[in-house]
Amino acid sequence: MTSWVAERAATLGLSSQTAYALQLCMEEAVTNVISYAFDPGSVHEIHIRLWCDGEALFAEISDDGRQFDPLAYEVPPLAKDLDSAAIGGLGIKLMRGFAESIAYQRSGQTNRLLMSFPVG
Repeated sequence: MTSWVAERAATLGLSSQTAYALQLCMEEAVTNVISYAFDPGSVHEIHIRLWCDGEALFAEISDDGRQFDPLAYEVPPLAKDLDSAAIGGLGIKLMRGFAESIAYQRSGQTNRLLMSFPVG
């Protein structure tokens, strides 16, 4: 997926900043689906789409895994020091910071995550 997203970003002429934000958010979202949405050993498909309307770039990830709304997820507060810092748990916070907008929808058995990014 990483090389596919990089190729699309180059084809669309995205700025390095937008390409980085897109790559980071897509990797985080797809990694979360793979890691948490499915039972081990089960077979599923994850669909990704990218499109641009001239003003914004859109990235959609859909899957048939467990329902999970990243917008409802409460991001834990940052640790006060390294000794109390937990490993992981910052991906959704990063997505919220790098995407211009994020929307989630559960339709039947399908999760749909839609992110937008500025073009430029």
